[in-house]
Amino acid sequence: MGLVSFYRQGSDRRHTCWAWVFLAVSYSTSAKTADLYVNGKKIASETDAEPARGHDFLMLGANPAFVQHFPSEIDDCLLYARRLTDAEILEIYEITKAEPQ
Repeated sequence: MGLVSFYRQGSDRRHTCWAWVFLAVSYSTSAKTADLYVNGKKIASETDAEPARGHDFLMLGANPAFVQHFPSEIDDCLLYARRLTDAEILEIYEITKAEPQ
């Protein structure tokens, strides 16, 4: 467990905690929409969203453009070849939160 702090660009909402947190992002390439989930609950949606350009890789735990590193540990990482539904993300959260920390 460690500090989790994130914010939505263009928003003054900042989320910080010192506990285990389930984070998920669901992205649709065709609709160009992205949804952010915290502990199974959708907290933000972005329309006209596109992945960052200029990198041909996915980096977790750091921002390659600004050399900002995630000040904690990433326990598990799941990547899917399709957008998950709200119900599927909630189901994954319910299963993972039941595991011993």
